[in-house]
Formats: sequence, C-alpha cells, structure tokens
Amino acid sequence: MDAPSGQRVDRHFGLRERKRIATRRRIILAARESCLARGLPATTIEVIARDADISPRSFFNYFSTKEAALLGLSLEPPHEVVDSGLENLPSDLASAVVHVVFLILGNGLDDVDPELRRRVLRRYPDLLDQAQGYWKDGLQAAAATITRLLELRGQAHQYAAEMSRPLLMLAATCLRDGFEQGDRLFVDEEDTAGRLRRVATLLGGRTGTC
Repeated sequence: MDAPSGQRVDRHFGLRERKRIATRRRIILAARESCLARGLPATTIEVIARDADISPRSFFNYFSTKEAALLGLSLEPPHEVVDSGLENLPSDLASAVVHVVFLILGNGLDDVDPELRRRVLRRYPDLLDQAQGYWKDGLQAAAATITRLLELRGQAHQYAAEMSRPLLMLAATCLRDGFEQGDRLFVDEEDTAGRLRRVATLLGGRTGTC
C-alpha cells in the first residue's frame, strides 16, 4: 500500500508500528487543520483528539503538548551531529551553520504536509518559542555542534565556543524571519544562509568568515 503524497511509511515496519505512524500523522493534521480553522486558543487537546478519532489520554502517547502536535515535534530530544557528519557539511560557513540548525532543530519535525505547517507558523510564529524543552535541548546540541565545526575548520580558534551561540542565534533568527514573511511559500537552507550572510555583512563581518 502506497503512502499518501508527502508521507513515507517504511515497508519494513510491522503492522503495529505502521498504525502508530498513521495515528501520529492523523493527530498532526487534525491539530493544524483545527488551528487554521478555529484559531490556536480554541484548538485544545480535546478538540485535536476528537478530530483525530482518539481519546485525549491517547494523545499524550504521541505528543506532550498541543504545540508539539502542531509542529510535529518528536518526543526524542535532539542530538549533536557526530564528527563524521561535520566533514560532509558545505564548505561555506554560513551554509554549514544553517544546515546544522535545520538538521538538529528540524530533525524532530514531522514533514507530513509541510505546507500546512508553514501556514500555521506564518499565522502563529510564536509557536517556535513555546516548545521550550525541545528547542532548549536543540539549541544546546546545535551550539555544541557549531563549536566543533569551528574547531574542525580552524575558524575562530580559541573563541569557537564563544562564537558558536551567536552564530546559532543569528541563523535561527534568520530562519524565523523567513517563516514570518507572509508572501513566502517556504523557507529553505539556501535562503536562510543568504539572510545570514547579509546580516553578517551589515554588521561589518566578512562573508568568508560567516
């Protein structure tokens, strides 16, 4: 049986796991559709559960909050990128930093109907701030990864740890700015890296350094 467009179900999964994946995706879609139709305040866990045809208690087997369901956040905390993965990042530092942000902060985001997610985020960009636990762990993992990236490339030298957090926050801000532009249909790595370079240039930095 083929997966619906925009979704992928591993054929090696057993029936139980496939059902769990299908239920998880049904919850995500129900949350986003309700948010766009009813508004965020009216989109409660009870409403999402009803629309997804599950019990409110079952909801918590998949997501910790309604915000997590709207974003499609994984229950698994984000992890740092291993050193072998750093060697395969783009040579341009801005692109490499943005890739790390997408890889770590976006790794737990389910891509079932990404356009629907983008519509929700354009209307409620503050959602990115409300998944505090996930983003806190993700920011720490991303900062540690960027520190190792700078050290591996011999950039920033002894200031690698000090520079990683500002680089990360600039990249994350550029990403959020992309979501907030109402006329944009999507946000991608190349676009975000370009924003990061322009900000660095405006601040007097060199594009070869950032």
